[in-house]
Amino acid sequence: MVDALVDLSVVSDCVADEFFEVNGFPIVEGSVVLARSSVVSLGGSCTVAITASRLGLRVTVVDNVGEDAFGDMVLEGLEKEGVSVDHVRRVRGGTTSRCIVLLGGGGKHAFLGTLGPKLTEDDIPLGVLTRSRGIFFDGYTLTNMTKRVYSKFAIGLGQARMNGSKVFFDPGPVLKSIDELDDVVDLCDVILMNESEAEAFSSLYERELAELSSVLGKTFVVKLGPNGSLVIHDGIKLYSPPFAVEVRTSVGAGDVFNGAFIWAFLSGFRYAESCMLANLAAALKVTGIGTSSIPTRERLFGEAKKSGLAGSNWDAPK
Repeated sequence: MVDALVDLSVVSDCVADEFFEVNGFPIVEGSVVLARSSVVSLGGSCTVAITASRLGLRVTVVDNVGEDAFGDMVLEGLEKEGVSVDHVRRVRGGTTSRCIVLLGGGGKHAFLGTLGPKLTEDDIPLGVLTRSRGIFFDGYTLTNMTKRVYSKFAIGLGQARMNGSKVFFDPGPVLKSIDELDDVVDLCDVILMNESEAEAFSSLYERELAELSSVLGKTFVVKLGPNGSLVIHDGIKLYSPPFAVEVRTSVGAGDVFNGAFIWAFLSGFRYAESCMLANLAAALKVTGIGTSSIPTRERLFGEAKKSGLAGSNWDAPK
């Protein structure tokens, strides 16, 4: 078992989000649109890190940000949440990853974003990764690495797993553009995807996920949005139902699900329980915009008890 420095290392894809609520789509050339409201918040993998931290994990982030106001926002926002930024580097002349999110009502949204400074070999802290109980990265992490940097990152993942760490990967919408996907998947323990990404993954491998989970020895978690979630382990499917809430926006719900599932899994909850808790955390997230609606541990367990789901020892320290 790994002699852990931290519970979870979140690698790259830290984003500053700017939300604008508009009356609807499309917004065409020449339009002058006044937003009903605007919110600036942390997004991307920052959401995963903050969720895991609020639920009780010791979390560190590995990434680069620019020497700009959004870089300040990422560093200050993560530190305020108790997330270590010791391995977040300020890049002189660089600009922090940003995403403009247009919310059009009825759950519709659109994104316009930029990627921040690429990671270098020196930015990959092998000593931290190999002594983390869990490591999370996504498809955007891979797009922000050269092959040389990825090679060092892969060494870290391999050593971490040999030490007993668990590696969690969310390929995201860039799934089909990931080079050497087989090698990436081989380094992971749990792969988290939404429904369309899961279909694309099955298509790429020309096999159903249930079969792949047995063949590849991986656990797949499929986020079904308003329909709940599905975990597939060793060929067995376990379905977890959704929670009915009033949705303001679904943006960020998948990231909160990831953070909550990882927290639950690393805390010793079983697969079905981890999915149920992650479903609930994501449901609470969609009631608001940005990080403000990410639940704390106390709120999550309180809502679980109200729903009749919590076991007698769920809220015990884990």
